[in-house]
Amino acid sequence: MAVRMKSVGILPDNKDNQNRSIRKSYTYKQTVSSAGNGDWIFIPNGVRMISVILEATGSGRVEATNDFDAVDAGTTADCVTIWENGVISSTTQSAMLAPVVAVRAVSTSGEVKLAVMAAE
Repeated sequence: MAVRMKSVGILPDNKDNQNRSIRKSYTYKQTVSSAGNGDWIFIPNGVRMISVILEATGSGRVEATNDFDAVDAGTTADCVTIWENGVISSTTQSAMLAPVVAVRAVSTSGEVKLAVMAAE
């Protein structure tokens, strides 16, 4: 029996007043305190671009997936993509087109902080 993974939805950024009438933006921040996986952050439909900032005092990485059912069931081992920067031990920013269902931070040691910004 698969263990159901915790996941969170990303909410609209109500503080972003720039071009709000043109396209909606979303933000989410997460901290993973010790070696382990963060919660999956679901990306809303219609999002075209995702930008992430990963700040690591230890080392960590960002993972993404397109398999909603696997995230929901807690069986994502075979469907995870590690973002192009790999495992990092400093602050790194990256952007990508958003054909992903969810992203999460993974700490391999120490604390990592993930900030996700998404725009329609």
